[in-house]
Amino acid sequence: MNAEASELSDGARLLSSRGFDAQSERGWTKVVELISDVYDEKTNPNGYISLGIAENRLMHKELTRYINGSFKLPERMLTYADGGFGSRELRATLAQFLTEHLKSREPIPQENVICFPGVTLGIESIATMIANPGEGILLGRPYYNSFVHDIGLRAGVKTVEVSFGSVDQFTEESVVKYEEALLQAQRDGIKVRGVILCSPHNPLGRCYPRNVLIEFLKLCQRYQIHLISDEIYAFSVWENKDYPEAVSFTSILQVNSSDIVDPNLLHVLWGISKDFGANGLRIGCVITVNEPMRVAMIAHSLFTYPSGATDKMVVDLLSDSTFVRSYIKENQARMAHAYAHTVSFLKQKKLPYYEGSNAAFFIWIELRTAYLKNHGRSTEVSPTEGAEIDRELHNKLLENRVFIGKGSAYGDEFGGRFRIVFTHSDDHLNKGLEKIWQVVGGNRCT
Repeated sequence: MNAEASELSDGARLLSSRGFDAQSERGWTKVVELISDVYDEKTNPNGYISLGIAENRLMHKELTRYINGSFKLPERMLTYADGGFGSRELRATLAQFLTEHLKSREPIPQENVICFPGVTLGIESIATMIANPGEGILLGRPYYNSFVHDIGLRAGVKTVEVSFGSVDQFTEESVVKYEEALLQAQRDGIKVRGVILCSPHNPLGRCYPRNVLIEFLKLCQRYQIHLISDEIYAFSVWENKDYPEAVSFTSILQVNSSDIVDPNLLHVLWGISKDFGANGLRIGCVITVNEPMRVAMIAHSLFTYPSGATDKMVVDLLSDSTFVRSYIKENQARMAHAYAHTVSFLKQKKLPYYEGSNAAFFIWIELRTAYLKNHGRSTEVSPTEGAEIDRELHNKLLENRVFIGKGSAYGDEFGGRFRIVFTHSDDHLNKGLEKIWQVVGGNRCT
């Protein structure tokens, strides 16, 4: 505590430094406020229209119908079962499912799978096991904003940002930028212990080509750092008719990596929440051959115990190969439609967005320029002025009861960008997009 402590509430002064830092972190607290007040036509018509939370609502009816019609909870799942890292059945089912659907070069052994109540805890666990507080992990900008908290809030690991300028971050040239950031971090006294790839990418919605993945493996071997491949959107890849040549998804497990990198440096994550539109079913997993890491994770598993009911639910779901194939296919078709529906609106309003996406739930859109032009203001602004304008715009969107992600939270290196989540019904998208345009287009209803 410092001199500012005298201005704190009595409760805050009684916290540890860890507790004080956590209560000072308001980002997630604000999200909780928003998701607690979301729009519902019948029960909350004045709530926020959310196009900001990474949820896929396109298949909710189908999934709940399936679960409600098939799920039966055995007595065994009321016990501690096989321990805090997933039942034997869950780990075996995930190993088989991911071997097939990620097209792994080698069958994934059940013992290489450690389960968590969500991928978030898997990422935090990896960060805890590979890095000491104050050490760093490389993240390319823009990045999934919660990575910063996943590795930092409790594990104390620093985010080492990688900027690209005009370089396409899905090319081999981009890997050079990671190396430059690593070397600069070393000069700054930060030991880099790994790199996180969100593959497919959040928020850009693109997939890494195989040759680029190989360059990442080489980088990690050269500097003996860990490659953490978060593949939570692996099956959320869809057809973009505007860009039929868009690169499709390649799992790092498809790459013949054994001759390139020490296998103990490679870790893959996947979970049920995104590809099955089930954020509330908290099951994720880490796949790693690194036995000491797995043992360490099991030692920590008392704090990350997945629910027995969810464990069994996911086993039943992923074991039904006929339903899974049908579900994934229909989900991809609906995502393609929702994306096309959203970009049609953006084109009509001449709002520029990051093109070439074919994966995940996101459109990375530039709103600042249109906002300034439509309000008769100069678009020539300094970085400081631009950041303030972005805050102003985001606040006005919230005042108009629509929520989208502000680019600065994702490490946007250019400014003016926002993240839209498009995996909603046409009606929900129309309501949200019109509210955005009311603010950006200068014709807000007051």
